[in-house]
Amino acid sequence: MRDLPRPNNDPDLDGATLDTVIDVCRQRQLLADDETVAEAAWQAPTGRGNPAVGTARLTVQLDPATLATRTAPDGWLFFGWASS
Repeated sequence: MRDLPRPNNDPDLDGATLDTVIDVCRQRQLLADDETVAEAAWQAPTGRGNPAVGTARLTVQLDPATLATRTAPDGWLFFGWASS
């Protein structure tokens, strides 16, 4: 995700900095409440501006029960030609 505020120039994405990024992701509805961040890192160097912005990469994980409900089929899709 792009243009996330970087509260400092620290290249690591952890601690209070990670908490800030997670809060922004939740506010922008990019991260659901049931998703847990497994890995996090800055993709790009500190951007320009005040406050500086950057690009973060978050790897999330879900518990098996939640994952099963998100991937369960909920209908059918048909495509093709119907003969007349």
